Amino acid sequence: MPFTAERVPNEPIVVFTYTGVLDLPLFQQALDMNAKFIAEVGGPIYIIVDVRNMQTNFMDMLRIMQETQQQRPGAATDPNIKQLFFVGGDALVRMFQDNITRKNLPMHLAMFPSVEDAVESARVQAKISANQAQAIPAATPPTPPPASESGTTPTKPTA
Repeated sequence: MPFTAERVPNEPIVVFTYTGVLDLPLFQQALDMNAKFIAEVGGPIYIIVDVRNMQTNFMDMLRIMQETQQQRPGAATDPNIKQLFFVGGDALVRMFQDNITRKNLPMHLAMFPSVEDAVESARVQAKISANQAQAIPAATPPTPPPASESGTTPTKPTA
């Protein structure tokens, strides 16, 4: 298979390593794996994509950019994908990154020279996100106002 996908043990971080040609069917398999990892983690994930040994062409990259914007689990529109970290990348990968940024999709993108640097950054981002989630109290429904403030008058019991 032209890619591998591994979850960093006990962390919401997944590393995809591409070797060979990336086309739309292969990319669709990767999106399916994203959804699998989201289900496994039980929430948001951070994806590292090592593209240093990947090849693709302009037409396949256009198809991939269209596919990633579809409303489907594991795609760029999935709010459970918090950040995408690229390792390496040529002009087509930068075109993909620019396209995602311009579309204002919910995930963030970053580029790194090594997988190790990307994993460390993902750990930091995951920790920040977890701390923010703990700092925000759970929403509680508002309590209704007493009857006298709600515009109705309480009724008196009749004898």
